This record gives sequence, C-alpha cells and structure tokens, in this order.
Amino acid sequence: MSCGNSHETHCQDVLDALCAFMDNEKTTVDRALIAAHLSECPPCENEMLVDRLMKGLISRACCAEQAPEGLRVNIHAVITQIQVDITSRS
Repeated sequence: MSCGNSHETHCQDVLDALCAFMDNEKTTVDRALIAAHLSECPPCENEMLVDRLMKGLISRACCAEQAPEGLRVNIHAVITQIQVDITSRS
C-alpha cells in the first residue's frame, strides 16, 4: 500500500513494522521514522488506529486467559516468517 505521497520512509515499510512498533518491540525501521511517517500520512495512521482497536478487542475478549508459552512462541514464529516472506517479495 502507498498513499501516493513522497515520504522519507515508504508506506509499506511502515506498515510492515507497525505491529512491532505498537508493541514497543524492535522494528526493522527506526521508531522515530515510523512516528514521523504516521504523523504525516493519514492512511498509515488510520491503519495503525484500526490495528490498535483490533488488538484491544482481542485483548478484552481473551480477558485473563493467557496462551501457553509454546503457542505464543509458535505464533510469533509464523508472524515473523510471514513478514520475511512479504519483505522478500517487495
């Protein structure tokens, strides 16, 4: 996805790093660049707001239940592999 405007950091790079950015995890793009991009790109900012809302809904739905550590590790590995696959296609 691209909003069509010129940015220091490409929209797709920001969107690829968005989940890690929102979770305060290490990102493939510098956090300051992501924050700057989000402040100047309404479509990417909207994507972040939708993702944040979805994470909140999931969190509330799961309440106090916590996934077993093995499941959490497996899910993280799958998400990481999907991000790598998407990045390699670009």
